[in-house]
Amino acid sequence: MSTRSHRVLVRIFALCLSGCGPRDAIEVSDAWIRAAPPGAPAAAGYFEIVNHGPAVIELVGARGDGCAGVELHTHISDGQMMAMRRLDRLELSPQIPVAFASGGHHLMLLGCPEVTSPTRAVTLQFSDGRQRTVAFELRSITGD
Repeated sequence: MSTRSHRVLVRIFALCLSGCGPRDAIEVSDAWIRAAPPGAPAAAGYFEIVNHGPAVIELVGARGDGCAGVELHTHISDGQMMAMRRLDRLELSPQIPVAFASGGHHLMLLGCPEVTSPTRAVTLQFSDGRQRTVAFELRSITGD
């Protein structure tokens, strides 16, 4: 199956699941992991998240299937250089999408075994105790 066909099937499956019950206050879309070069200690995870609930909630952590750890990170400007900084939490205001993208917020998946399937389960943890497991699609180093 081609990569494009697989992406289409993943999106169709996600749409089917989203219509199977009451709408979750937290919506996660376009979740993917950039494949790391062989021997690299970490890989980056990206997605978009929206809090459809009535109050602020915080993303306070994550864990990845088989990974030693998952950290929330962001990039900040340090003079003329960009620096990566670990976040303890990230506020999700109601109805405001937050992008986890290259050069901004992202997940760092540490000590993960090589992926043999097209997805890796990552569980997002929130300040109210809620957890949300999301299938992150594995993409090439170039993001394709």
